[in-house]
Amino acid sequence: ASTGGGDGINDTSSLTGIYKETISVNDPVYSIWVPAVSFDILDDPATLPMININSHDADANNTTISLTSTTSPYLATYKRVGDTFTRLTMPTMNRYGYSSALNSTGNLVVLPHSLSPYITIFYRSGDSFVAYGAGTPSVTPTSVGYACKYSNDDAYFVIGNGSSPFISIYKGFTKLANPSTLPPGASWSVSWSSDDIYLVIGSSVSPYLTIYKRSGDTFTKLANPATLPPGAIWGQEFS
Repeated sequence: ASTGGGDGINDTSSLTGIYKETISVNDPVYSIWVPAVSFDILDDPATLPMININSHDADANNTTISLTSTTSPYLATYKRVGDTFTRLTMPTMNRYGYSSALNSTGNLVVLPHSLSPYITIFYRSGDSFVAYGAGTPSVTPTSVGYACKYSNDDAYFVIGNGSSPFISIYKGFTKLANPSTLPPGASWSVSWSSDDIYLVIGSSVSPYLTIYKRSGDTFTKLANPATLPPGAIWGQEFS
């Protein structure tokens, strides 16, 4: 290892450090600064959520969050004002969910759940969520949903299902035709690219990763990556 350092530039302080390898004159040297970060633990909400939280989601402004559980009441939502989280009123549920999805404004939440019709949609009215219309789209998923996510522009939401066709894609509240190539098995996770062009599904069956490219309302599977994940995917996200 080599020791590096020197005089400051324009009256700045000098920097001295230990390099991980020997360097020579004119070798490029890069410095990465990692600022110190600290987190404060906030007070618990006045009303705590149920136990066994399976997933959570937040709106674009991080002012509304949703939590799902296999323990009654199965779905909880909170609003954030400053550092205070207040639980919102939800209808009584008799079925559990593994995932929920909030739209970007936090006024709609989609809950895929364990019993037919396997989906309920709620909208926010003040500090309460109520079922949106009948609470279900005209065409519903055919099996339990393990994952759910709105597109960034709120135009679509997708559910990863436990049984074939393993995926349910909605535009607004209208179910779209299934992609011509389906995920290989139960879909445990879903994610959108920032421009909503790419949709990634994580599955329990090889090749474990299914990538779709959207053109209009059509989702076309892309070729698998040259190197596949080693096993079932429980979660993934775009950078």
